[in-house]
Amino acid sequence: LEDLAAVNIFGMLDTIAEDCGHLSISHRLETLWRHVARHASGLFFNSRFSESAFITRYPDAKHLSRYTRLLPTKLSSYKKSTGNASREHVLIMGNHFAHKASDTTAKILGAAFPTIQFVVLGKQNVLSGNVRAYRSGTLDDNQMDSLYTRASIVVLPSHVEGFGFGLVHALAAGKVVVARNISATR
Repeated sequence: LEDLAAVNIFGMLDTIAEDCGHLSISHRLETLWRHVARHASGLFFNSRFSESAFITRYPDAKHLSRYTRLLPTKLSSYKKSTGNASREHVLIMGNHFAHKASDTTAKILGAAFPTIQFVVLGKQNVLSGNVRAYRSGTLDDNQMDSLYTRASIVVLPSHVEGFGFGLVHALAAGKVVVARNISATR
């Protein structure tokens, strides 16, 4: 990129991927991020923690222009679901990465509570018994709003998290949230 553009600014929104061994290795993050630290024109971060973690690991970035801004934590910053939709399911948030634990959590809860409907954002689109799964990232904003609106409870089973958008969206929708006791959710 530095050969194509006069200025290259990279956003490091979540450095947590480097702490998840499988992501760091499979995406060669150390090589990529070291290159960014050496050749970027500037960096922006979504937290002082992410900035500190990156600069500590890649000291070449100390000389770069940096901008850090925490994402909003006020619920009014996030769209609230409206209407009196029925409570149809328990929504389990995650994606296809193992550290999110959404698919395994859905499997356990679905078996433990066979009369409750579960919707999970996980690895693939599939319907299995009382669990309907959607591949994370494939639903548009309206579909996601509908899932939040119709949820009775939102479950956040992730073992490792940076900034949890699922958490703030669930709280903004007035949902009961069940989350793993980790720094990001606290």
